[in-house]
Amino acid sequence: MEVIGKIKELINEEHAIIRVVGVRDSNGSEWKTKESQIKDLITPNGEVFQPGFKRNFNYNRDDYIIFKVKLNPKIDSKTKDKAHYQIHSNPKPAEYRLLEIDHLLLNDHFIDMEYLNENIDDFPTKFYLKNNDKIYGPFKKSNNSIVPKIGKSVNIYDEVFFISDGVTNLVLDPPKPSKQNIQAETDKQINTWLKGILKNVDSPLTQVLKSNTSWKSEFSEIDFQDSRIDKARLELAINNIENIDLTYSELQSIGTYSKKVSEIIKRKVDACDKEIKNSLNAELRQKLIENSKEIKEQERIKEKLRLETEQLTNTKKSILQEIKSNQKESEYIKLNKDRLIKDFRLFSQSINSEPSINPKTNNSLIEFEYIGKVINEEKLKLIQDIIQTLKSYGLSSSLENCKNNLFSFVNNNCILSKSLELSLSIIRAINNCKIVYVNVQADWINKTELNNSGYINFLNKAANDPRHLYVLILRDINMASPECYLRELMDFNNGYIPSLSKGVNGWPNNFKIVGTVLPYPEIGMPILKSSFRNWAGYNCDDLEPTEVQAYNTTNKVSFKWICENIGQEYKNSIENYFDEV
Repeated sequence: MEVIGKIKELINEEHAIIRVVGVRDSNGSEWKTKESQIKDLITPNGEVFQPGFKRNFNYNRDDYIIFKVKLNPKIDSKTKDKAHYQIHSNPKPAEYRLLEIDHLLLNDHFIDMEYLNENIDDFPTKFYLKNNDKIYGPFKKSNNSIVPKIGKSVNIYDEVFFISDGVTNLVLDPPKPSKQNIQAETDKQINTWLKGILKNVDSPLTQVLKSNTSWKSEFSEIDFQDSRIDKARLELAINNIENIDLTYSELQSIGTYSKKVSEIIKRKVDACDKEIKNSLNAELRQKLIENSKEIKEQERIKEKLRLETEQLTNTKKSILQEIKSNQKESEYIKLNKDRLIKDFRLFSQSINSEPSINPKTNNSLIEFEYIGKVINEEKLKLIQDIIQTLKSYGLSSSLENCKNNLFSFVNNNCILSKSLELSLSIIRAINNCKIVYVNVQADWINKTELNNSGYINFLNKAANDPRHLYVLILRDINMASPECYLRELMDFNNGYIPSLSKGVNGWPNNFKIVGTVLPYPEIGMPILKSSFRNWAGYNCDDLEPTEVQAYNTTNKVSFKWICENIGQEYKNSIENYFDEV
């Protein structure tokens, strides 16, 4: 069977779903266009599925194409949710459209080509036009203008067969030959025709111009082989004579035949002369102004470069000094590592605003938890706890934004954030979470380093402990390319792979990933929309510094209550993380 279809969807910019709008037998019988007929022939739903479509064919979404189909041998004909047919021949484009237009004719002999070209953007590449129950064509676009497909005229049809999908009228087969046609010449073509007559000194036109100065009326007395068409063409040319481009010698020659034509030519020459002089004067004045501005701009750039060079020199000195200082600090930390860790633990307990953090020696993985005792199951109280927790970090945010970010966290597996403090505030306010904290390194060029961090064991714990939230924090997620080291986790989130370990089949509902983002291109790698389309993003726009206030709570929120009571409606700000790219 042969079908015409519209490319409905390109899955992953590769595989195509094509909605069929017409079908006929391969012997060239009539097209069937009813939806019921199409679904009976192109089972089960009137669509064709072609894997690897973009690798083999250069078409885009919403294009109309004609091709032959065959049954997909891998699909059982009883299957009701997948297309049974695929492409069996090289598709060709359905190029011609049928458009209805109110204004088309200039007179009985000519199409108004000037009107069509003034509205060229309203027309497709190849088309027919319907006007007053007649159909004219075919037309095409060539060199940014509309012209007949062949020659200088188009055919007139009483009827043209087309298929409509409710949006577009498609002319699939050439109409039956027509005995009627109409001229479709542009002003340029008509002017060229008139110049050809004027150059022929032995033509009847020359004799008329010599004998009578009332040249416009006398033009109509010339005897042409096809009097109707040439007289209509001549009328258009005369009305447009002041716009005809002629050489100076041609103007002189024409001017000797008619006083009227000579006057028109003189006005044309005088106007051109004046226009040229004015243009040259304006151009000279502009050049003087531009040169003056350019000299000033060069001086400004020179001074700017001098200041930048001076600043870079000072920055270089500062960086070298900082490197020396950092080397001393690094050596000191290495020598006193154990004592510093003990000091940090004592300090953390003394301020009573953070839980005790007990790092576990498992490569680069840091594991800690926020677990409370008293159950808190009020949404407003939970959001206010988030606001209060933010203040413990010296930050403030609106109630509405904190609510939106909480809902984003609960309803999504993976979240991007520009603020580590905001992410920790939500986790601390829930106070029923176990956390693994991993610093992404710049040399993570594959999954090995992330796997070595031990996060798989953490994922297994989440699957076996549904009462608590388990959060994997990837600090500086774009310090390295996420497409390199995070690919398996992304595919797991997207459902491309069923499991990351033997004990976990499917993404645990209580397992979350929060990735903090470095600015691009100053530090981090770009965040690609194609990779993070199934993630959510926190809204960090209204975060502002505020007075630090200590925060500590024993309240916790049950995971079951969160899943049942946190609403599904929220604003996903993930697009904010693609702007810089």
